[in-house]
This record gives sequence, C-alpha cells and structure tokens, in this order.
Amino acid sequence: MTNQSTNGEQRNVWAPSAFNALIGDMPPAAAMTAMNGELYKGIAAFNNHWVAFVNRCLKDNLELSQRCAACSTVEEMRRVYGDWYQNSSERYLDGVVEMANSSKSLVRDTVTAIQSLAAKSVPTADAH
Repeated sequence: MTNQSTNGEQRNVWAPSAFNALIGDMPPAAAMTAMNGELYKGIAAFNNHWVAFVNRCLKDNLELSQRCAACSTVEEMRRVYGDWYQNSSERYLDGVVEMANSSKSLVRDTVTAIQSLAAKSVPTADAH
C-alpha cells in the first residue's frame, strides 16, 4: 500500500519507518524475499557444516568403542583411549572453529545482502 507524503512523493505505509528507510520504494514483500533468500543460503551452509561435524563425531565415537573392544590389556586400552582423546579434542576444536567461522560468514553475508538491498532501493538525492 502506498500513500502520498506532504511533498507529493509516494511512500510505503505498510513498512515501519526504519524498514521503510532501508527498502525505499521497493515493496516490502520483494525486499524481505531478497533478504530471506540470502539468509536461507547461509543457514543451509551452516547446517551442512553442523551435520558434517556431528557425523565426524559419531564416527569417531563408534570407532573408539570398536577399538576398545579389540583391546586385550588395560595398558592397550589406556593407549587407545588416550590417542582417541587427544585426536578427538583437536578435531572437536577444529569443528567448533569451523562452526564459528560459518556463523560469522552467515552474519556477514546477511548484512552485505541488506546493505546491497538498501543501496539498490534507496533513491539518491539527484534521482529526483
């Protein structure tokens, strides 16, 4: 829905003023669709990283139980578990760093999309 302002310009009356300032003359549905599309891509990428991380953890844990079951002495079990603990700690830390980087990328890409949307939709002073 549009409305004429006091100076004769069309403005979007459905959008809150801050959102209206961001999207300019772009219809709110189109603006939100564009932004949500970028956000969805980031969430999908984050979910892929998360699923891969969980699968690696489950695989490591399953392999540990199989390796422990194959041990014949307590010393061998201690060594197997110690090796697993050291290696999995490093892999879990790498996974957490990867998740943090993926989260930062999601935020950065979403903000960039919003800024790009604002740059495309807000009319400049010399456009009138």
